[in-house]
Amino acid sequence: MTRYWTAIACVTGIAVMSLIFVGPGLDHLRRGDNDFQMTYVSGELLMSRQIYNAPVFQSAERAIIGRTNPDLLDTRPPFLALLFWPLAQLPYKAAWPLWAAVLLATTVAFIWLWPDRRAAALACCWSGSLWAALCNGQDLVLILLWIGIALRIREERPFLAGLLLALCAAKFHLFVFLPVLLWRHRLWRGFAVGAAALVAISFAVGGWNWPAQYLATVNAEEAFALANASVMPNLHGLLAGLPYANAWEIAAGVGVAAAVVMTVYRADFNTGLAAVLAGGLLVSRHAYLQDCALLLPALLLMLPVVKGWGLVASAWLLAPPSALAVLAGHPAADVTRLTTIAFLAYLLKPGFPRETELVLRERMA
Repeated sequence: MTRYWTAIACVTGIAVMSLIFVGPGLDHLRRGDNDFQMTYVSGELLMSRQIYNAPVFQSAERAIIGRTNPDLLDTRPPFLALLFWPLAQLPYKAAWPLWAAVLLATTVAFIWLWPDRRAAALACCWSGSLWAALCNGQDLVLILLWIGIALRIREERPFLAGLLLALCAAKFHLFVFLPVLLWRHRLWRGFAVGAAALVAISFAVGGWNWPAQYLATVNAEEAFALANASVMPNLHGLLAGLPYANAWEIAAGVGVAAAVVMTVYRADFNTGLAAVLAGGLLVSRHAYLQDCALLLPALLLMLPVVKGWGLVASAWLLAPPSALAVLAGHPAADVTRLTTIAFLAYLLKPGFPRETELVLRERMA
């Protein structure tokens, strides 16, 4: 595809996805009535160490922003609040546009860093999950940048790559298999240093009892998560409502874990990363459409080499209808959930890891 037609396709994607994701919620977007509200208040409460105190959190939310969402509590590690502390020193009306600009710049940087910029630009412009992340003010977009940089520098600077990937702890429940990949490819030293630093920062800003407070907040959010399982793109959403759903979810999670570990130990780094991202999303207990944006690096890495039903699965996960299916809930969302499982299964296809290594190395050079 020439640059001209790529530009036309990207502009068309921006126009179409704006109508779907921006238009219906434009007033909310202007006010910043989204997940940034939560992270801003966390930055404000950082010094008082009251991030996980629900009454204090909601009271501050109402005082600072003028509204509160009883179902929107901070379920992220304390070190992340430190990132938002500078923004919390600004009025909310100024902080939200600035944060939105940071997210847009981060998306552009991810596209620029990716070896195949045209493919990355097309995927991002048409990605319903990425648009959902941007409209919700999700810091998840930053993780895409960390992954993009780590892929670029992994062979020359493995320590720094591991250090960067430690920042994925911001969404640690989606990266439960990442340590296996980093151990397999000897990136654990940088990751361990980074993880230790983040733990130290969390205790410094959250106090010695923050883990207990954090777990209490996560448990308080469980009822909200159960009520919204139908729009979750994971095993929890797929199996919720079935008899013995928890048992089925545990069994399916074990199967996914086995598939990821087998892929990591059989394949090159890039294929292993794709498995880690897909598997992490599937076993997450709490995930929504915006979290599917983490599949973008996995799909972009595998798209040049997948064939047959692997190509069909990748194309569906990159296409806007897959995002709309998730938003529609059961049973439409099951198509996207099962397609993610199919994508992971394809990575286990005999001979596939050996076929990808040369192509992926050439593209990442």
